[in-house]
Amino acid sequence: MTHQAKSAYPTRPYTVRAEVLRRLLQGEHLTGMGAVVCASTTRLAAVIHVLRRDYGWTIEHTDLAAGTRDGRVAFIRSYYLARETIRRAFDEGAMLFCRGVVPARAKARRAAPAAAAKAERLNRVRDLFDSGESYGH
Repeated sequence: MTHQAKSAYPTRPYTVRAEVLRRLLQGEHLTGMGAVVCASTTRLAAVIHVLRRDYGWTIEHTDLAAGTRDGRVAFIRSYYLARETIRRAFDEGAMLFCRGVVPARAKARRAAPAAAAKAERLNRVRDLFDSGESYGH
């Protein structure tokens, strides 16, 4: 199955969707664990689903066996774009999209410390309510 019609690109280049698509267009094979590191998401399968359904990308996959630290063999999914799909996308202007994602993601990452601080505050508030202190227990 290959990329038949011109596919759409995410309009917001700073998003996880844009990062995942950029990496696929550059020929990377992405797994769930790899996406945690490179795109800061634990939801790669959901991103792939949206890129397929809403943006029209024909994203291929293969299942790989992987040894785990606890002695099991687990099967993981590796997502990629076929070479023909990549070639056609670049013929249709994918380079412009890819070049816009890198600086947009870098700019978004500069907000990471503020987001971490906000998350910590929200968790402290949640912990107050979860501990029962606010109910007089």
